[in-house]
Amino acid sequence: MFDIIIEKGKYIIDKNYLDNIQKYINNKLNNEMSKEEFLDFLELIIIKIERTLYTVNQIKEDVSSLNNDILNNHEKLLNNFISIRGNYLELFNELNDEDYASNIKSDEDFSLNIINDKKSLDILLNTIIKLFETSNYILKLRDLYIEYKEIIESLKYISNSKEIEEYKSVVNNYLNENPIDLEKLKNYLIFLQKIILDDFKKEVTDIDSYKEGDYFKFICHSTNNTNWTDENKNYISASLLTPKHMQTYNSGFGFILSPQNIVSAKASDQFTDNTADSDDDLNEKYINTVDSIQKIDKECKTYSEIIIKGFNPIGIFCLTDGSKNLNLNYYKAKRLQKVFPNLKIIQIDLTIYKTKDELIEERNNLINHINVSLGNFYDEVDYELYEPFWDEYLKMKKERKYSEEDIINLYLKYNEINKKNKFIK
Repeated sequence: MFDIIIEKGKYIIDKNYLDNIQKYINNKLNNEMSKEEFLDFLELIIIKIERTLYTVNQIKEDVSSLNNDILNNHEKLLNNFISIRGNYLELFNELNDEDYASNIKSDEDFSLNIINDKKSLDILLNTIIKLFETSNYILKLRDLYIEYKEIIESLKYISNSKEIEEYKSVVNNYLNENPIDLEKLKNYLIFLQKIILDDFKKEVTDIDSYKEGDYFKFICHSTNNTNWTDENKNYISASLLTPKHMQTYNSGFGFILSPQNIVSAKASDQFTDNTADSDDDLNEKYINTVDSIQKIDKECKTYSEIIIKGFNPIGIFCLTDGSKNLNLNYYKAKRLQKVFPNLKIIQIDLTIYKTKDELIEERNNLINHINVSLGNFYDEVDYELYEPFWDEYLKMKKERKYSEEDIINLYLKYNEINKKNKFIK
């Protein structure tokens, strides 16, 4: 029976608590559990189970027609369990009375004479098992209900109002069954999630059809390592790269991933354990659902997270200023391509997608890289003196084809002007 309690409690009680329960039970079997430990054991279960009552009330508030026997009986079971614990507590208080306790030599005697009483112990343990069973049902229902609400919010971006009402109606019918068939509800949510996933795949930009200046949506995983080795991880964390969301990628280069095997996708960080063995172990905070790509694009503030099972790159991206090999990100992307020679490089020219005021960092980086290419490693630069160079460079990019040599010559031209005007030595 103790093994059943541990097995039933896995979904309800986190590992540290479960280890404590296992310890209490092992001590109990060795006739070493003190009164205090036994009360802690019961109190621990009450605390964890009481949280499921909050879940029940939340669902009932949202679904006013909900009338489920399992949900309704759960509170009665818990109250019964609290009453049993109260009886033990009352008995322990009597044991603390000197006259009453004079016949009991120690806590070990207490364990043998009270806790090991088979009839009362069986009642207690059977009540715990029933509580765990109903709690398992409730928490699974809670997770499915959270998943349902998240899916509906995403479907609003890709479905019309009539379709949304139809989806809600089907789910409400499932919720009004008594008892609710969790497997049927889960399968219907899988069907709804597939609608989002199919749309997600369609919305991702095809790397072969991408043209500079187009609005794009790529699933990308950035890296600082041109000898990248993370492909051995079970899950890869990626982000949505669009003209609106380029600040996420501080390294400026990395992989474009296939929109296949997406496990979860949110507009914010999911704190994923990329070494997890299964989808259920990815994180403790989020339910694994895939938000629509439109919802992520709209709601993402800084960092979205798209979790993909396995590593399947279809390209290499780099955020550049259009200066080709004079740009460090492009240079690193080319080095990464040597490790993955079959992957195409997609250059995303930031000067096309950003305003001039947003390109200060790109201007400074280009000037630095030109100086390095000319062997000027230690020269301090007053970047504002080269604003005319930057203006003409942006103009040249729009008007004609150009080479890296053209860019360097343009820089040298303004370098001489600055020297002539005695702005620099």
